Amino acid sequence: MAVLVARSLQRDGAWTLANYTDLGSTGGRSALLVTVWEAAANSVAVAVAAAAIALSPGGGGVPGGLAPTPQPGAGPGHHRASTPPSCCRWASPP
Repeated sequence: MAVLVARSLQRDGAWTLANYTDLGSTGGRSALLVTVWEAAANSVAVAVAAAAIALSPGGGGVPGGLAPTPQPGAGPGHHRASTPPSCCRWASPP
C-alpha cells in the first residue's frame, strides 16, 4: 500500500501532488466529460439510491407467488406444490 501511495506522489521522478490535482480536471483536450471527483460522487449517489430501493418495503424478497405455499396442518418445512404464476409456467415439469 505504501508503494502505491509513494508512486502516486511522483511524476517524472519528482515528488508532486500533480496527479491528485489532475483528478479535478477533465484531462487534456477535455478527454473526459466530468472530473473523477464528479464521477465518484455520481457512483456514490447511485449506490445509495439502489440500497434505499433494495431496503424499502416491497423492494426485495421473494416475488409474490413464487414461494412455496405451506400446507394447512403440516409441520414446519412441509409444503404442497402450488401452481406457478403464468410468467413461470414454462419452468414447471410437464
